[in-house]
Amino acid sequence: MHHGTVPPTATVTRPSSWSGPAAVVFSLGVAELVAGFSSRWRSPFLAVGDAFIDRTPRWLKDVAIDWFGTNDKVALLVGMAATIATLSIGLGIALKRGRSRPVVGAVGAFGLLGVVAALATRTPAQSSLIPAIAALVAGVVSVVFLVMLG
Repeated sequence: MHHGTVPPTATVTRPSSWSGPAAVVFSLGVAELVAGFSSRWRSPFLAVGDAFIDRTPRWLKDVAIDWFGTNDKVALLVGMAATIATLSIGLGIALKRGRSRPVVGAVGAFGLLGVVAALATRTPAQSSLIPAIAALVAGVVSVVFLVMLG
């Protein structure tokens, strides 16, 4: 027995800060790809936008139309994309700091938001449900995979 020797410590490798945006882009890409398999299927991104519009008070819709004119829906989608991008960067930072469980939970929650929005749209629920479930699974699996790659 060798006294005084310290065993080498294991190096902990963590995912890059870009892991959050990568997982979100992958998830949304899978959703768009799946939605493209059928002309009846809709993107969960658009389903969330529609659900937001359906629940927006009339006065806020009027403000959006006053500010953006006929581009009000485009402004909403750009705002959603900017919000998703910002949140995905936060998720990447959390992954880099070793907080994988809350990130998996957050990605799962975002995926569930897409599923709930798909069920709440004016179009038949099944038209958005399959792509939304694909996005949910792809998002969670990609985060777990990125954490394992570390």
